[in-house]
Amino acid sequence: SDFWLNLRSDKHIYFEPRNGARLAEPNSAEANCGGAVFLKRGIRIDGLGPGSDLCLRSNDGRLSHIFFASEVQADSEQIAVYYVTRIRIDSGSFKDIVRPLSGPQREFCSR
Repeated sequence: SDFWLNLRSDKHIYFEPRNGARLAEPNSAEANCGGAVFLKRGIRIDGLGPGSDLCLRSNDGRLSHIFFASEVQADSEQIAVYYVTRIRIDSGSFKDIVRPLSGPQREFCSR
């Protein structure tokens, strides 16, 4: 796994990159993760909720975008998210694969 959740000793929840992956600060990038500044360190996510998002880059360069579907509390037992995997299909186009909380997977193409 390139990313994992970690409850640190300071009682806060962090989303952390592993194996060379990187992530961007919450709500810091464009809708397609353009302009994201990817970091090696973990990002604190308790206190985030609907409307918050993170851009991720895997160790092999794939982009994903995580969207929080509910408020994340420090004592949360579950975290509700959905994510979009952005696959480049040519120099200016991406195919987005949306993985919702439940139900069928949906695919979209964008330029």
